[in-house]
Amino acid sequence: MSHLNHNGAVLMHKYGATSATDVTGFGLIGHAQNLPTNQDESVDFIIDKLAVIEGIPEMAKILSHEKKLLSGKAVETSGGLLLTIPSENAGSFCDEYLELNGFSAHVVGKVLAGKRLAKIVDDPEIIEVDL
Repeated sequence: MSHLNHNGAVLMHKYGATSATDVTGFGLIGHAQNLPTNQDESVDFIIDKLAVIEGIPEMAKILSHEKKLLSGKAVETSGGLLLTIPSENAGSFCDEYLELNGFSAHVVGKVLAGKRLAKIVDDPEIIEVDL
């Protein structure tokens, strides 16, 4: 565990992350909801992209789990990190993350003033990640 997210943790400090969680057994939306709930400000987390392992959307379709995947309720067992980073730092974070780890990080949404909710938009963009 300490190795899995070591570089992400180092870069979180470097690029000014303001919150973070892993994405595991509660699915993306379950973990995402913890972030706005625990912020000082009343904000919403709007997720408009889903980064998934290549082939998962097709598998979800075959298994009739597409709705579950698109709603963020698919249960990941060794997830990545979901972070909030100032928008002006996000691109640099993603670039350096790729350089250090050999695989990509993605901006998947935005934080807006709101009611402490996490929401995945209807018809989110799917980013298939080749591992």
